[in-house]
Amino acid sequence: YAQDWIGGNMVLWLQEHVVMHHLHTNDVDNDPDQKAHGALRLKPTDAWMPFHMLQQLYILPGEATYAFKLLFLDITELLGWRWEGEPISQLARDLFAPALLMKLAFWARFVGAPLYRYPELHTVACICATVMAGSFYLAFFFFISHNFDGVASVGPEGSLPRTATFVQRQVETSSNVGGKWLGVVNGGV
Repeated sequence: YAQDWIGGNMVLWLQEHVVMHHLHTNDVDNDPDQKAHGALRLKPTDAWMPFHMLQQLYILPGEATYAFKLLFLDITELLGWRWEGEPISQLARDLFAPALLMKLAFWARFVGAPLYRYPELHTVACICATVMAGSFYLAFFFFISHNFDGVASVGPEGSLPRTATFVQRQVETSSNVGGKWLGVVNGGV
């Protein structure tokens, strides 16, 4: 539950990253990490919008705002026992109560207690700055680990066919950005 202590959620991470992402790593149709919901154009099959010409300017601030998804939307995903519409396995049902308690404890410890003690706009700014810095770091390295020059994609117009082996897809669709040292620091992303 270490991830829950810092504001994430173990159950949602297992569903999104381990179950959905790693079964379909860089699959243009099935990998949830390849879905930018129109905000970015990550692959040739994404619809092009005129504002995508500026995505190199707004992606970095956008990665920092991922924090607010963790703060405000994860609780609705957890309560609905779904990740982006996909049901979470019933095998993880015993993790629901601890995950919910940890999410509420994070809110109490990280948001509620500081605002109770110091009910000021400065406190809100400090909370936002902290979660945005952590969010930026995680989102930045996860994003480039699968969207890097030379990293393969699977599916329509991708360099790997869907018939490639699981191991081949895992190896060829990922990169350890920054070499061995950064790979260790980032947990191998």
